[in-house]
Amino acid sequence: VVKKFLEVNGMNHILRAHQLCNEGYMVMFDDRLSTVWSAPNYCYRCGNMASVLEVGPNGERKFNVFDQAPENDQHRAEVQQQQQQHAGSDPIKDYFL
Repeated sequence: VVKKFLEVNGMNHILRAHQLCNEGYMVMFDDRLSTVWSAPNYCYRCGNMASVLEVGPNGERKFNVFDQAPENDQHRAEVQQQQQQHAGSDPIKDYFL
């Protein structure tokens, strides 16, 4: 399907984003499709890497992979401490940390 789509549309590669990739990016279908994911440790709980894709003038691709910022762990610890101090009130759901 990917190969046919590229042929019909006169293209040689599909670049796309916004599908979770644990390594920050994926290259699939005989190097015909690349996916980048730019949110490290998605929702503060997925533990995934992220990447930014650079495309050169001749179509060459370079994936710049990165991890979450150290502040994310600090923020999570602060919120958990606040939850413990306010035990009995409605806790903040882990999904939003």
